[in-house]
Amino acid sequence: MSTVNQLLIELFTEELPPKALKKLGEAFAAGVEASLRGDGLLAEGASAISFATPRRLGVRIDAVLAEAPPKAIKEKLMPLAVAKDATGAASVALRKKLGALGREALAASFPNVSDGADKLVIESDGKADYVYLVALAAGSKLGAGVQNAIDATLAKLPIPKVMTYQLADGQTDVSFVRPAHGLVVLHGEDVIAARTLGLDAGRITHGHRFQGANNIELDTAVRYEELLRQYGKVEPVFATRREMIRSQLEEKAKTLGARSANRRATRTCSTK
Repeated sequence: MSTVNQLLIELFTEELPPKALKKLGEAFAAGVEASLRGDGLLAEGASAISFATPRRLGVRIDAVLAEAPPKAIKEKLMPLAVAKDATGAASVALRKKLGALGREALAASFPNVSDGADKLVIESDGKADYVYLVALAAGSKLGAGVQNAIDATLAKLPIPKVMTYQLADGQTDVSFVRPAHGLVVLHGEDVIAARTLGLDAGRITHGHRFQGANNIELDTAVRYEELLRQYGKVEPVFATRREMIRSQLEEKAKTLGARSANRRATRTCSTK
């Protein structure tokens, strides 16, 4: 059975547009989750939590498979008239097709043939008889699924205005909402190889610019929020941070005998 673990993806950036931050965070998390679910890499009941601070977008999904389960496929190969030779055995064309699919053994006893979970069946499409391959295809690997999820999600983010900037090599230009400086991808304790915007995935995140530790090594995806709060002095959950700021404004307003303008103030979150 494929290993199930929590998956963390974090993209660390320069200051993101405050008015777009909530939407960017939600879209990042939703895009990654949808892509992985489409690849069959989420266990039943898996759920995601979104992270968004002025200098990061992230998502943690609580039940992610290292490899998706095999899935049944049914592939239309060719007309039966082409698939058999004059003797009724597999034709050269069918043998070549099966060879390209890595299933040469199925040609040996055509047409009544099966090889484990792989079978050749003859069915009509309403006009002519065709040969179909019925088989189990290997499930997606998490590494490929994560890369696909990151690429697809960043391409669809609701970015209000795209910036183009140059990478450290002095030659390559990339485009994103703001320059990115760090990528974390952890499945449990393991770093999953991925690359985007010139960054290779690792396990180092970064704390508040002035109040927290610069580099924080994450030992596991599960402890992301704990370590970021403890050492980075950052609250990564957008709604929680907004409520903290609202509460602090209300308390301060009480001491001054005033009413707080918290709705306006919470749009610019000071905890990075």
